Amino acid sequence: MGNTMPSLMANATRILTFALPATWLTTLSSFELRHLWFLSVGTVALQACVSWWMLTGEFRKRLGGAPAREAVPSQA
Repeated sequence: MGNTMPSLMANATRILTFALPATWLTTLSSFELRHLWFLSVGTVALQACVSWWMLTGEFRKRLGGAPAREAVPSQA
C-alpha cells in the first residue's frame, strides 16, 4: 500500500517480544528448547494481531471511512 512503517513496526514488535524473553529464558536452570518454540508461536500470533490492527487503520485512513454502497433493488 506504499507505507512501510506498519510493516516495520509489526516486525520490530516480533523481534523485541521474542529476543528479550528468549535471552532471559536461556539464563534459567529449568530452560528447555520447547520453551522457545512456545514463545515463538506466541510472538507470531502477537505480530499477526498488530499487523491486522495496523492494516485496518491504513484502510480506514486511505478509504476515509466511506459508507458502504446500499444495494439497489432490481426493477423486474
